[in-house]
Amino acid sequence: MHVEFQLCWQAMGLLGLCENADMPNQPKTPITGVRIPLDLKAAAQAKAAERGESLSDVVRRGLVEYVAKP
Repeated sequence: MHVEFQLCWQAMGLLGLCENADMPNQPKTPITGVRIPLDLKAAAQAKAAERGESLSDVVRRGLVEYVAKP
């Protein structure tokens, strides 16, 4: 799927314009936005790519570790 189309589809979903439409390859979890400094995001993406992971994988693992701590 082209990035522009995917972004448009996501924006329509956020606006409630396509709640019942089926998106190809729809993720099993909802998309959550967070603000991350661009330099940190770039460094994290590069390191994740070196390890064969996605940035989402890294963030999920970090959150799981964070909530498991007392």
